[in-house]
Amino acid sequence: MLINLTRAGIDWFQEKFSCCGVLSSKDWARSMSIATYWISPSGGNHEYDTPDSCCKTMAKGCGTNGATGVATTINNDGCLDKGIDFFKEYALISGVCGFLFILFEAVAVVIACILRRS
Repeated sequence: MLINLTRAGIDWFQEKFSCCGVLSSKDWARSMSIATYWISPSGGNHEYDTPDSCCKTMAKGCGTNGATGVATTINNDGCLDKGIDFFKEYALISGVCGFLFILFEAVAVVIACILRRS
């Protein structure tokens, strides 16, 4: 169950941000020893394959032999930098919204204190 959720999350992220792997599409290759849930222990399949979510145009089996780092049908850029950029962008927006909310609450407290006195 956890592996299926992990796969779904990775697939969603790679599709949304047009990226593949952590640093590059090569992360999916057996020689990197990173994606152990993706590569079969017997070494039979996915030797140099990437998940289909790495493909520029989604199609079943489009990630075959994509973990070479030079495939033109695969998003070869890694997801780490794209994820960091995304969170940096929205961290500023979240911070501004949080500050405005706190300011609104402070004004509400001041108004409540004034109304209580009168």
